[in-house]
Amino acid sequence: MTKSQCIWIIIIVAVILIAIVYYIHNKEPKENQAEHRTIVDELKSQLNDLQDNHTIDSDVKGELLQIEQLLNSGANSKAMLSVGKVIENYFRRIYKKDSDFKTYFKETCPGRNKPDFQHYLNYAKKTNFITEEQFLNISSIKQMKNKESHELNLKMEMLHIISFFSLGFNMILWLSVFLYGKQGDENIAIV
Repeated sequence: MTKSQCIWIIIIVAVILIAIVYYIHNKEPKENQAEHRTIVDELKSQLNDLQDNHTIDSDVKGELLQIEQLLNSGANSKAMLSVGKVIENYFRRIYKKDSDFKTYFKETCPGRNKPDFQHYLNYAKKTNFITEEQFLNISSIKQMKNKESHELNLKMEMLHIISFFSLGFNMILWLSVFLYGKQGDENIAIV
């Protein structure tokens, strides 16, 4: 799967989910509960697909199982925190041995010992590893991750929940394919 194909998949999924959320948001409360359950089931289906049909290491699989449990219990913002954590860890793995990243980090953050999520994002954007759209999407997920870490009883709109999860799952898939490759896909660069 090429980078542009991944972007188009992300955009299409996001548009469809936004339309679904808009439709649900304008229904009666009882219908909303049933639709909410349907959406959570769809998110769990996407999680299962990620785990079952793609190369993902055991640490990430464990985190994805926790995300599913959090979704089941209604702890959507905590689940979102975990999605952000997986994405951040994938970036950390990608840039762990990258000497250019280490040079970039030392030049842009003198005195700091360890890069954080934003440093990885900025570098990925700077080197065109991710597109502007991916940068904005991941930045939104990162922002939600930070809110969940610092605010009590965070409530999220259903539209945001669906959008963030879909974008997050797609990014996890894209980074996983980049890291571990996929049989039969010559367009994937393996680190």
